[in-house]
Amino acid sequence: MKETHIGSETEAVRVLFVEDDPIDRRLVERILCPCLKPVQFTVSSAESLAEADESLKDKEYDVVLLDLGLPDSDGIETLQAIAKENPHIPIVVLTGLNDEDTGLQAIENGATDYLAKELPLNMLLVRTILLAIQRKKTEQKAMIMARFPQENPNPVLRISKDRKLLDANSASSPLLKKCGCRVGECLPETFCEGLYEALTSGKVCSLDFGWQDGRIFLLTFVPVTEEDYVNVYGLDVTDYRKAEDNLQLFRSLIEQSSDGVFMVDAATGRFLLVNNRACSTLGYEKEELLDMTVPDIETTLQSKDAWQEQLKVIKSGEGMILAGRHKRKDQTTFPVEVSAKFVRQGGKEYIVAVVRDVSEREQAEETADSASGISQHSSN
Repeated sequence: MKETHIGSETEAVRVLFVEDDPIDRRLVERILCPCLKPVQFTVSSAESLAEADESLKDKEYDVVLLDLGLPDSDGIETLQAIAKENPHIPIVVLTGLNDEDTGLQAIENGATDYLAKELPLNMLLVRTILLAIQRKKTEQKAMIMARFPQENPNPVLRISKDRKLLDANSASSPLLKKCGCRVGECLPETFCEGLYEALTSGKVCSLDFGWQDGRIFLLTFVPVTEEDYVNVYGLDVTDYRKAEDNLQLFRSLIEQSSDGVFMVDAATGRFLLVNNRACSTLGYEKEELLDMTVPDIETTLQSKDAWQEQLKVIKSGEGMILAGRHKRKDQTTFPVEVSAKFVRQGGKEYIVAVVRDVSEREQAEETADSASGISQHSSN
């Protein structure tokens, strides 16, 4: 069991990361442990289901980050084992990038959310954890919140099993206006998918509900089976979902790029995201690069001191184009050209860069110079 603490007078979010891959553990710790805003984190790790169970018995946590493939458990059974013994703790499952089915199945079996490991976790992980904690708090407080619906700043509805709207608080007005529904009338069928699931299973369930204007609400359906109705609690997650979609699109675009593309943390120079072409150009595996900083790369482009000077120029907004020689891990060297731009997002600063192997261009220039020299010699 490994635990990483953060020195702070404020109470940190306590995270249990259940993962047997040391590279993934280091990546998550690098993201969460230096984080100061909007919250701070204390990260503990467990390498097996048995170790996680023991840790959850001994200590209290605010959230569990769970990899489903462990040495002593695999798949959804891993999630079910954690959720059964710890129903009140939010669980975020880590999946593969193209494993949407597993993520959705995880939510059906007690996970609060899921997140693809291959996405740029530094942008998503903190927000996903906070949203997972908020979702779980919403579920746990849903029953008692029903006593005070008018005090809730978010939509609160009560719907019968035949889709009739029994009650709604004032914050629900914009939602109901878009549905074209009033108290005593039936809500649209598309709005009530979670209604039937909640009443049939007797469990709290959630779904995203989108409008034509682009707003997205997370609707949490809490069944009151003895009365044949559900209480519905709405939360506007538009910004979160858009950020998630944009990052997935960004990931897809850079992977399809014919150039090497990478992103680094402007403060530390650490690689955060690299596409396959960047790996082949720089001569390192992706896992190796994600454990390195820009000054770790052997190149004539910069020393550690030069990196800081170049960073100032890049952050000025002008960007920078660098040319030099790069040494691969296998010690072969070749000419490269790197263009870099400064990006600020979500209060954090990044450098996005494109790297190109310009060997062919250099050879063409040398050939042209040689031909020019021969021509001049002949003319003389």
